[in-house]
Amino acid sequence: MKRIFSLFLALTLCAALSLPAGAVFPDTPDPDVHAAAALLQNLGVVAGYNDGGFHPNDTLTRAQFCKMAMLLSGPDDAAAHTGYTIFPDVKADHWARGYINAAVRTRKIISGFPDGTFRPDVPVSFPQAVTILVRLLGYGDEDVGLDWPSSYLDKAALLGLTRGLPAGRDEIDRGLGARLFSNTLFAQDKDGNPFGARLGLTEHKDVVILKADTPAPDGSASLGLLLLESDLSTSMFVPARAATGLTAGTKGTLLVDGDEHFLRFTPAEQRVTALAAQRITALAVTGAEGETVSGIGSDTPVYDGETLSTWGKVWVDLPTGARLRFFFAAGGAVEYVFWDGAPNQTSARVLSFEPPAGQNPLPSLGLPADAAVYKNGIAASWADLRRWDVLTYGSGAAVTASSFRITALYEGGAPNLESPETVTTLGGQQFPILPEASVKLGTYALNAPVTFLFTHDRRVADVQPVSALNARQPGVMTGEDTVTLWNGVTVRGRDTNASVGPGEIVELNMTIPGTLSLSPLIQTGGAVPVQPAAGTAGTAPLAAHVLFFDRCAPQGIAASVPAARLPENIPASKVLYVRRDAAGRVELVVLNNVTGDGLAYGFLTYTEGHNASGLDDVYVPSVVEVTGPDGARTFTAPVGFSHPSDGTPVGVKARAGGDVTEIRALTRVTGIRRADFSGGRLLVSGVSLPLPDDMKVYVRSTKTYVTIQEARVLSNDFEVYLDAPVAEGGQARVLVVHA
Repeated sequence: MKRIFSLFLALTLCAALSLPAGAVFPDTPDPDVHAAAALLQNLGVVAGYNDGGFHPNDTLTRAQFCKMAMLLSGPDDAAAHTGYTIFPDVKADHWARGYINAAVRTRKIISGFPDGTFRPDVPVSFPQAVTILVRLLGYGDEDVGLDWPSSYLDKAALLGLTRGLPAGRDEIDRGLGARLFSNTLFAQDKDGNPFGARLGLTEHKDVVILKADTPAPDGSASLGLLLLESDLSTSMFVPARAATGLTAGTKGTLLVDGDEHFLRFTPAEQRVTALAAQRITALAVTGAEGETVSGIGSDTPVYDGETLSTWGKVWVDLPTGARLRFFFAAGGAVEYVFWDGAPNQTSARVLSFEPPAGQNPLPSLGLPADAAVYKNGIAASWADLRRWDVLTYGSGAAVTASSFRITALYEGGAPNLESPETVTTLGGQQFPILPEASVKLGTYALNAPVTFLFTHDRRVADVQPVSALNARQPGVMTGEDTVTLWNGVTVRGRDTNASVGPGEIVELNMTIPGTLSLSPLIQTGGAVPVQPAAGTAGTAPLAAHVLFFDRCAPQGIAASVPAARLPENIPASKVLYVRRDAAGRVELVVLNNVTGDGLAYGFLTYTEGHNASGLDDVYVPSVVEVTGPDGARTFTAPVGFSHPSDGTPVGVKARAGGDVTEIRALTRVTGIRRADFSGGRLLVSGVSLPLPDDMKVYVRSTKTYVTIQEARVLSNDFEVYLDAPVAEGGQARVLVVHA
């Protein structure tokens, strides 16, 4: 560990918050005294009694205080000063003779009384104790003054030795003495250095406890602390000589001794919000009681007990019911997140049979019959479970089910093909694989088509032969040779189906190397009114994990949308297609421009084409380019198509093949301030509008995109572009910050 010693008094005198190692002392309830005594115990300055207590109210004698001062000052050289006598009342057989003589001759921090005695067994007075410690810091009468004791008491107060201590006491007890010595460690000596530097003490500020009382990663220590350094991205291990009892997630200041062992941890003042997540988005999390944490940056560190990642990488894989703790910086932003209990979500079970109607399948799998059930991230019940669902059960007494399964090639495994820990499939993507599935996969040949069954957090839980289960997954073509599946997994490969283009809803598997096996989603059957809030589509119930896709128009580009984005009632005229499962529940719905999410939003660049003018001339259509946070999307339009000027924020409606049917200028609203953002929503003209989970903000000055949280730091001047006026239910589509 690098040494970054900077023991400033103001940072270290809040001993009430300090939690040292090895401090039992059941008779010391005062947290200030407890922390100080334990710190001195770890340094070898004090020791507890045989009964395990510290006896903080016992009187402290002049000899005892002198020994403590000498032990604190550096190496113990008392033995070298036992062969002579300075004070007649400190005889050769007195236990403290060496310490007292060394304090007089070597350290010059004490003196006797005018009659030549030392009075070693007399209680030390408060002024005497303060004087010894001021001298221990290197100050003498020439620095302090000759008006004893007031001059020394004033100097002690200036140095912080007596800060927070009761004044006006003649004698001091062990508790008060411990606090005096603890304060001395962090005071500046005459040379301007922290006194603790003499003992090799090192301070690490703004570290976060990842694991407490855990074995060293390399096995070199029995236990200690695993911490994040102040950059919140680099970990370090600090051994401890006893259990610390600290809590993972806490941020503060770490103090280690000269051997770089744990001495004390002083927590910083922090605001912490803990919740069981019920709705998780890229920017916000809502708990079971409706509490919401919003404005989470994509680069916010997230720790799950084993690995360190960022919010942008893990939020989509967090299960409903995940226990999260959000730690906030002084300015109110989320600084880092702890996902508690993640390692417990390790075992997975596959529902290998179709549950009979009305029969709870959980007990047959060894799971609690009354466990809360979530499926594909949505609150459900055991009645929503179907054959081939993957069920994960953790310590939170909740079952998390996933119906994500897909037939694809077994492209590779690591570290070996016989028992891989990760599997490569879907065009080079790697997924963790659970042990039982790993054993089964080891029996398949490389590049064999198999059906992978995934947990909610995208671990392969089972492998089935295609003859037993052939699975395709719905998604949207988000670009040439790119499909984004309903759960966010992006698959890339050659598209050999000429009838399918960007924006089309498709079903996918991947059984030919490098090739997407695509087919347009067959949309047959009568449309019915849909009521997401009531859970019905016509007379049929909606499945708990129902998927919604919204087209910008019949045969137009589409987008997968969450149920929360939909109105309570959708008329049949706005419903293009519904698909039912074997139980008659609606599992997929295609809508006709209900949310507007199917349009392409961004800044317009229009390149005019031209008509054929002669025999050798060729008709060239106009090119419509819409640039947003994820880059540019290109469409075609007839020559002379009506359009706003370049650089205008627009929404483009197009057919699945890329032909533009409308270029719509957005409604601009200025005067937006950072205070108008709250909880994943934006206050516009007195109306609170939801913001898309992945909303980014365009920075005019740099022509780049940043998160909402980053934009609020940059400036207090925003403008928003809506797809319709607020009074007509318009939604925010483009955000711009002037910075």
